[in-house]
Amino acid sequence: VRVPLSLEHLRAYQLLLARCDGSPSVGCMLYAHEKLDPADLPRLLRALHVTIGGGHVKAMSWDAAAFLKNKKGFPTLGKGHQFLFGMIYGRLGRTMRTLVEGGAQDFRSPPGSPGWDEVARGATLRLHQLQYLRHLRSRPPLLAKLDTEEGILETPYLDSLQSPLQPLGDHLEYQTYETFERDPVKYERYGEAIELALADALENRRFVKMGMTRTTLRQLKSTGGIGFNSILEDEHDLENTVDTLHARIVAVEKNPSAVLYLKSLKGSEASWNNGQGPGDPAAVGSIMDGGNVALPGASVVTVVGCDMREAAGHPMLGGMMRDAGSRADIVVSELLGSFGDNELSPECLDGVQKCGILKEDCISIPQNYTAFIAPVSSARLHSEAKNQSCIPLDTSQGPASAPTGMQRAMETPYVVRSHAASQMHEEQECWKFSHPHPIKGATPPNDIMDTSEGNAGNPSAKAAESIENDRHAHLSFRGTVPTSHSVGSGCGYGAVDSELASVALPDLHGGAITASNQDVTATIHGFLGSFHSVLYKSPVNSSVISIAPNSFSVGMFSWFPLYFPLKEPLRVPPGATVNCNIWRRSDEGRVWYEWCSEVVEYRSGENEAVIW
Repeated sequence: VRVPLSLEHLRAYQLLLARCDGSPSVGCMLYAHEKLDPADLPRLLRALHVTIGGGHVKAMSWDAAAFLKNKKGFPTLGKGHQFLFGMIYGRLGRTMRTLVEGGAQDFRSPPGSPGWDEVARGATLRLHQLQYLRHLRSRPPLLAKLDTEEGILETPYLDSLQSPLQPLGDHLEYQTYETFERDPVKYERYGEAIELALADALENRRFVKMGMTRTTLRQLKSTGGIGFNSILEDEHDLENTVDTLHARIVAVEKNPSAVLYLKSLKGSEASWNNGQGPGDPAAVGSIMDGGNVALPGASVVTVVGCDMREAAGHPMLGGMMRDAGSRADIVVSELLGSFGDNELSPECLDGVQKCGILKEDCISIPQNYTAFIAPVSSARLHSEAKNQSCIPLDTSQGPASAPTGMQRAMETPYVVRSHAASQMHEEQECWKFSHPHPIKGATPPNDIMDTSEGNAGNPSAKAAESIENDRHAHLSFRGTVPTSHSVGSGCGYGAVDSELASVALPDLHGGAITASNQDVTATIHGFLGSFHSVLYKSPVNSSVISIAPNSFSVGMFSWFPLYFPLKEPLRVPPGATVNCNIWRRSDEGRVWYEWCSEVVEYRSGENEAVIW
């Protein structure tokens, strides 16, 4: 359906789509057919934000009448249309087609007339307009959104629903590790966090001096697997930068194939054995001469193949639990999921603390992580969630397996790189987890070399014995959606575009949107979950990773949002409020989420609210 870029036509298309129950068989081609009044730009941006999410936008057509002419007579677009181009193609540029039309040469022109030779060869006479659009597409802001390395890597995953990874229950494949280890930001932030933690510990004299210049740090490394090698390499780099620190690293990994790979690195990589890489001049010489050479058996890394929940039965880890001086000073974990806790990071880290392997003043990296959620409009994601009902419930049985079913499909959260989606409100906090759990009524001891035996005298283990990780959050997204801030949030993945949000701001005091100036009716198809994690916070600095739009870590692609679908989409009238309830529940062997939503409209002159 060709939909001209005006509020009237966008409303009419929304009505048509509603009459068709949002069918994915009905799509639209946006049509820029005339010059744009700059005063209409804010409302048009908000209306387009809704249409991109719920309108099945397939293409964009530019009529020759929408172009202006520059001083040299070549076509150009006005500032308003240029801004629209950046917004639309920045959101859908990797999947949307482009058409230039209008004002074509008359094929009935007699031979020899102006332009006849070009027409005879099949030319459209719209080459200059197309070249100008290509010029706009090649501008740095769009290149930074669409053509970066992470942009190219994530293209196959656009709007493709995936089941969340379960590293605690499943053994991940090597290619999964390899993909995530290419993230340039994640491991840099982890390295910064470790460096800050070590610097603070040295400054506070937490480690026992050995001689005049060296200190000893016993450091526990416990992860769920992904990116394991990258974090260990970062820790080695940090060890080389602190000349007064000798780190002992215990790497705990439950995946047998990952354990073999880590042990092979320990046996073959010089950097894992207090040495340098091959051909490094610094590797020439001996320890006595100040050289840094590979010495077999001198590695500071100990690879332990063990499920952390069974650590008490492992000879080495059990010995660390019984010897208070050998317990961990720092625990580094990489169990964060798209929603922060959906890969069971709280249960895993609580288990580490309960087993008594941590010192009373142990530092956890990450220190805390917060789950956020926001309403999203995406007919594409909702349709994809419905399609999951036809997938075999047990993939190992193939076609013989029973289908997943509609109820199970719509009650499952999915990891997705949202693309044809629109976040309709600023994300709000659901809950927060912090590690390790503090010791009540006790202060950290001055002497870390306590010689008490077992866990009986370990307050840290006792502090984790009665931990409740079930949660509930009731959130109200007040006011009519979309807000100008949500326009800047785009598809719900990526940093907020403050310039776009400011342009979409209504001409009202405080930027409130009311029923009198509502542009188009929004439809909510579910919620997008994200997280913000403080890896380590020192008195002077902090290291943070986040996929929440308000604090997004630009360049990081290890996590995509978590999509919570609604069985039935919710239409949001002007001035209404979207309420969301979400629970994190658990029993002896499972952890799951439950969620529901409602739309509340308070009508003027009435004492009762209308609820959908």
